[in-house]
Amino acid sequence: MTKILSFVFILISGLAISQTTLTQTNNEPIVGDSKGVYNLDTTFYTTGLPTAITGTNVTWDFSNLAVTPTLITTNYISPSSATVTAPAGSTYAEEQNGSYNFYKSVTSPTTQTEILSVKFGTIALTFTNTGIVARYPINYGYSLTDAVGGTVTFSLPATFSGSVTTTADGTGTLLMPQGNTFNNVLRMKSVQTITVSVFLLGNIATIKQTVYQYYNNSSKFPLLTINNTVNTFSTTTTRSNSATGNSSFLAISVKENTRNDLAFDVYPNPASHTAYIQLPEPKIAEKIEVINTLGQVIRIVNNANSIAIQDLPKGIYHLQVTHNGQTGRKPLVIAN
Repeated sequence: MTKILSFVFILISGLAISQTTLTQTNNEPIVGDSKGVYNLDTTFYTTGLPTAITGTNVTWDFSNLAVTPTLITTNYISPSSATVTAPAGSTYAEEQNGSYNFYKSVTSPTTQTEILSVKFGTIALTFTNTGIVARYPINYGYSLTDAVGGTVTFSLPATFSGSVTTTADGTGTLLMPQGNTFNNVLRMKSVQTITVSVFLLGNIATIKQTVYQYYNNSSKFPLLTINNTVNTFSTTTTRSNSATGNSSFLAISVKENTRNDLAFDVYPNPASHTAYIQLPEPKIAEKIEVINTLGQVIRIVNNANSIAIQDLPKGIYHLQVTHNGQTGRKPLVIAN
């Protein structure tokens, strides 16, 4: 249940904008579009990501996010091509790993896009009070609060209600991993609060999600998306945070090890002068390598259990250790 509600909230905020001033013609996904994002490692930002920055001519520094090899692809298709029944009036569908989200694009009486339903396996959300994901044109200062509501189908019939508030609250420069710098960026903040109710049981869950998205005219889709979610079920509250980056300008930083057989610990982490490793038994590692976010080996030591890092720029790296034919790799944060 948490997964599907969080998923729809991302979608509600995910179509909002992609330029300083946006139009439906230029910025709305169309049938045949596809987007890819890489998951980003936020380990470096131990005190939180710099999402509080708003206003004009500001700089958002996310250059220490690390690109992971996890690629997520979303396709935009005709509603009739979906393997589930599309709601009446839908003009296109968003498909991701077998999940479908149906949208209605209109130009009258206002130029806007609404979400009609979400279908995820045996779970479905049907919006009787549709959610407006974008009302065009959009530029800095844009603000829209929209009430949403409808029915949820899962193990018990339920209803949901709440609101979505979306604002364009910042413009400026976005610093991203791998030396990417984007100017004329527009930042969107979307806050969604939803309450789920079951007959006789009352409210069973409250989900609040805050999504930050950064756009400029280099892509129809966001350059960076940050998602903070708080889920409360009964008396239990869980929190989750994630970040994804547009794959059109990011390279896979470090390939996944198909064999990650060597277990070891690295300490301290973050480190500033020397990184130490500890193997399961008292052993000296045959080789220790420091790998940057481009996948380049920038330092090697042989027959050692430590490696000096004090002269390396701060950021997120990977420490790869080889011993006796086995290899292991772990993230290393350098905080000089």
